Amino acid sequence: MSRPKRWVAACSKAMDGLQELIELQEEYQEWRDNLPEQLESSAVAEKLDTIVDMDLQSALDVVEEADGADLPLGFGRD
Repeated sequence: MSRPKRWVAACSKAMDGLQELIELQEEYQEWRDNLPEQLESSAVAEKLDTIVDMDLQSALDVVEEADGADLPLGFGRD
């Protein structure tokens, strides 16, 4: 498979994976939002905070930028 085709395939996989992570992050946010008051300072709350504080959207933005890259064809074909 050519580099450009591999690039496009990798971008597609990365976008799918990041979109799945963002959906899961939203579920974890909902869980965090609904924690009982007595668990607000618990280890579970800290773990949930770690997940919901990740900037997955920025990672998705980078992959989308990569997906739109004008790839070189090489050897005088550009």
